[in-house]
Amino acid sequence: MAKFWKILLSVFTFFVVMLASTAAVEIHFGEPRPGFVPLMTLVIAGPILWLIWRKRKQQQ
Repeated sequence: MAKFWKILLSVFTFFVVMLASTAAVEIHFGEPRPGFVPLMTLVIAGPILWLIWRKRKQQQ
């Protein structure tokens, strides 16, 4: 069940970051620049996804 929540959180994170990076690129350049969005999305979402999917130590 934990994997289901990780997948759901990952998808939600990816879409939120994609919307935010799209808005930031459009505000910065004043016009849509779809070529920059995937790179910004991966740079921002990468560390967040790593935190979600890293292996944690088992508590005793």
